[in-house]
Amino acid sequence: MLSCKLDNLLSSLKEYDATAHQLERKVCALASKVSRRPLNNSVPTDPRWDDEGFDTWAESSRLQFLRVDFIRSLHVTRKRFPAAQNVPLHAMHVGAPPADVQIFLCLHVWLGGDDHPDPGGHHLADLVTYLDNAKAGDADLVLFSFSAFPHRGWTAEPGKYVKPDSGVQGSKKRGDRWYDDRTDAQLEQKKRAESEWHRLTMYSPIQVIVLHRIPEGAARTEPLQSRAWLRMELTLSTYCQRVVNANDPEVKALAQPDALNDPIGKIRKDIEEGILKDDSKRVETEIFPTFRKSLRSLTLVIEDSVGFAAFCNAAGLLGFAFLSFANG
Repeated sequence: MLSCKLDNLLSSLKEYDATAHQLERKVCALASKVSRRPLNNSVPTDPRWDDEGFDTWAESSRLQFLRVDFIRSLHVTRKRFPAAQNVPLHAMHVGAPPADVQIFLCLHVWLGGDDHPDPGGHHLADLVTYLDNAKAGDADLVLFSFSAFPHRGWTAEPGKYVKPDSGVQGSKKRGDRWYDDRTDAQLEQKKRAESEWHRLTMYSPIQVIVLHRIPEGAARTEPLQSRAWLRMELTLSTYCQRVVNANDPEVKALAQPDALNDPIGKIRKDIEEGILKDDSKRVETEIFPTFRKSLRSLTLVIEDSVGFAAFCNAAGLLGFAFLSFANG
C-alpha cells in the first residue's frame, strides 16, 4: 500500500514539474512581448536591413536570446550552454528584441556529439573573451542556435539529454524508428526559426562573432570553412561589415577577395575539390536560393549599384559580378 502511494506521489510530482516548466515558458513569452522592440517604430535604422521583417520573424518563431550576464555566469561557474528547452526565465529574452540592446550572433562549428555543440566550454570561453573585448553590457543579447530554438533529445526529461532513438514516451516515430521527442509546438517553433535564419546576418543591430577555434580532443574537428552554410553566413556578415573579430587570421582567411567576389562560384569549386563536405544538391537547392534572397534584401546594393560598385572597386572586389549573382 505504501509503495503504491509513493509511486502515485512520484508520478504527481513529475506531472507538476512538467506543468511548471511549461508555465515558465509561457510566462517568459508573455514577458518578452512587454519589453520587445515595437514593430514599425519611429527609430531611424539603416535602410539596408529589414528590421521590421526581423522583428516579425523573431516574434513568430519565439526566438530565444541569451543575456550576456548569464553567459558570463556560465563561464565563471564552468557550466555549458543550455539547450533551448532548459534556458532559465531570467537568462533570456524571447521574441523581437528591445531597441536599446546590442545583439551578437555566434557563427560556430559543432564540437561535440549529437547532444551538445560545445561540451568542453571552449566556444563559451572564446565568446566571453570577444564579448568583453567588444565591451558588451550585461543586458545585451546573444544568439547561440543551440539555445535559440528547441533541439532534439532535450524535451523528454528537462535538463537531461535522451537519445532521440530511445523510444521515450511522447517521441515521434518514422517507420519503425523513434526520431524526435519534441512536441508539435516545438517542432513548429524550430521550423519557423530555421525558415528565415538568414535574417540574422541581415539585421542592422547584430554583430557577428566567429567562434573558429577547434580544441584538441574535440569530437568533431571539421573547420568552419568546410561547411557551406557557415561560409554563406560569414560572407553575408562580411558584406555587411558586422564581424567583431574580423582581424583574426582564421576569419581573414575566409574573407579573401576571390571568395567575396564570387562566393557561389568559390563554393562550387570547393565542393568539387573536396574542401567543402556538403552535398552539392542540397547546396544548390537550399543554400544558394537563401543566399540570393538575402542579397536581394540589401536594397542599397540594388538601388545604388554605381555607389556599391565604387565601394567594391575600392575594396578590391568586382561589384557588378556581385550584382549578377545576387539576381540569380
